[in-house]
Amino acid sequence: MTVPLLAAALLVAGCGSSDVTTAPSASSGHEGHAHTGDGAEKPGGATEERRAAARLALTYEGGVQVLDAATLTEIADFPGEGYLRVNPAGDGRHVYLSEGDGFRLIDLGAWSVPHGDHQHFYSAAPRRTDIRIEAPEPGHVVRHDGRTVLFSDGTGTVTSFASAQVGEKDAPRATYTAPKAHHGVAVERADGSMLITLGDEKTRTGVAILDKDRKEIARNEQCPGVHGEGAAEGGAVLFGCEDGVLIVRGNEIIKTAAPTPGYARTGNVAATEAHAVVLGDYKVDKEAKPERPTRVSLIDTRTGTVKLVDLPASYSFRSLARGQFGEAGPRYRRRAAHPRPEHRSDRP
Repeated sequence: MTVPLLAAALLVAGCGSSDVTTAPSASSGHEGHAHTGDGAEKPGGATEERRAAARLALTYEGGVQVLDAATLTEIADFPGEGYLRVNPAGDGRHVYLSEGDGFRLIDLGAWSVPHGDHQHFYSAAPRRTDIRIEAPEPGHVVRHDGRTVLFSDGTGTVTSFASAQVGEKDAPRATYTAPKAHHGVAVERADGSMLITLGDEKTRTGVAILDKDRKEIARNEQCPGVHGEGAAEGGAVLFGCEDGVLIVRGNEIIKTAAPTPGYARTGNVAATEAHAVVLGDYKVDKEAKPERPTRVSLIDTRTGTVKLVDLPASYSFRSLARGQFGEAGPRYRRRAAHPRPEHRSDRP
């Protein structure tokens, strides 16, 4: 059997760079149950399952597969052209497929519905929906404070909406366009304010805070090559630089320098809002293409301190991840026989 060339094989982590994602589900073959008389309504066309499991979306050269995460049985296969990437949409059911000049919403067909002191679990056939957000050079997808934000590298346009409504075609959307297009990222907060990277096609310099009317509150341009973001405990949001990180708390942006001099890039992070410490990569060879680092950084967003940890082997930035209880580290895997082609969204 011929195995398709995979775009990547990672779980969702860090700065939206993953090409594999999971959604709550139940493994195929689970017996349904009716909950007769408890008032729960089964969605049309769905099967109620006994327990939640997971479905997995996996990109490959030419399409995206939806698998049962427990058995790896293929449930659906959708075609796609060009560079493909899947990003969690924020509602535990859908993913955005970055393809061509936009984000296409794919329904993985597995979800849960709270009902009193318990939940109901449902499954249905996955669907490639007709919901598509135009976005030349589709880049990062960020979920934070109940909002999902899409960034177009080609235009600098930010599109945001409530994460719970991503599957609604007519859901209200807000847009904002950065002064100059760049490979960037934006984070929308609960009060309506936005954090957005600063830069152009050649350079990226820092982060600005915009209020709910998109008027600038603060900026910090002490972050060469700004890339990646992560939300930590207490509302802190971290952005990586080539010589340290920026930490945003409220309307304050604080620069934390790297513990080693010169080029020391933390450009991809894995964070969890339940923990103050953020995991980041750590690269020190600017000329390496690619560099295979053997150290990671642990950034305490409360104190601004950075601790470097040596690892027994090199790793890819795509393998940075957090565990169920906040554990931090890279997931090691066998390298693909064929190197992954460079793409615009892999820019440093």
